[in-house]
Amino acid sequence: MEPKTKKTVIIVLVAIAGLLLAGAIVMGIGLYLFFSRYGISDINEVASPDSSSAYDHPLLTDDQEAALSAVGIDPSTIPESFSQAQIDCAVTAVGETRANEILAGAEPTFLEVMNVLPCLSE
Repeated sequence: MEPKTKKTVIIVLVAIAGLLLAGAIVMGIGLYLFFSRYGISDINEVASPDSSSAYDHPLLTDDQEAALSAVGIDPSTIPESFSQAQIDCAVTAVGETRANEILAGAEPTFLEVMNVLPCLSE
């Protein structure tokens, strides 16, 4: 391999490494902003499902509150009433059948919670 070709390969590899580092930094900032926007606390401080809270959300069952707490979401940050736009968004996010199951008291999965969270800010 010629010295000029070797130098070009090294420059390309350094550029790729720089882009990967920049991407990781941007992703980290994006995740921080996402989690802080929706009131998600430190994932290392996951509440145990049997932990009791002084706050009792009027629309959530104890199991639903425990599920939210288990993924670091304070149930008191969930609105106590919902607009039609928020309801429509949630139905779109999880499907009508599953939305009705959750309204009837079924425990949402982590993925369902993450899919519905953006609806709460509408």
